[in-house]
Amino acid sequence: MLTRDELPLLSPLQAEPLQLQASHLSFQEYFAARALCEASTVLSGAPPWQWPAWWANAVKLGEEMGDTFRRGLLRAAGVRDDTLDLSKKLGGDRPTVLRVVVELSAVLTSLDLSENQLCGLDIYGDGTYDPSGIQALAAALGSGSAVLTSLDLSWNNLDGEAGKAIASTLKFNAVLTNLNLEVNGLGAEGGKALASALEVNAVLTKL
Repeated sequence: MLTRDELPLLSPLQAEPLQLQASHLSFQEYFAARALCEASTVLSGAPPWQWPAWWANAVKLGEEMGDTFRRGLLRAAGVRDDTLDLSKKLGGDRPTVLRVVVELSAVLTSLDLSENQLCGLDIYGDGTYDPSGIQALAAALGSGSAVLTSLDLSWNNLDGEAGKAIASTLKFNAVLTNLNLEVNGLGAEGGKALASALEVNAVLTKL
């Protein structure tokens, strides 16, 4: 099997009673995601918005499980209502954590992400900045199932491209009423995009 680059997915631990161990990480990650769906107690260790890269595939698998997984994440983090303050709290592996934030945003009505350097952090340590996190969040807000009514993105070093992504969302979002973008660097292009979006959006009452 090794010569064909194959490994058994299950390894026997003992014969009687039969006990098997999942050798392939995908099994462990899948069952981790399923366990989160059914979580009824708070997880020990770091909360989901500070998870290391080990959780990346579990979160990716959980995305396919929908709201059951998202609400399980909240329960596992000890969040009992639909509001969450993550100001200055994002840590761990940034790409993984941003996926968690996108998932949580789909089942919260109020989310504070202020002062997390969403567009100003060198995620991969090579001098480049990955805007995919804020773009993914914007896309989630623009989906037909969005429920978030209040979002704080202040002090996050958002640039013009982030401003355009958010503005594109506002053209379709019919739920968000309160959006905080203060102390960012949206620039002229971001400002123009927002102004254009507000000609269409009739729901936002506080910006």
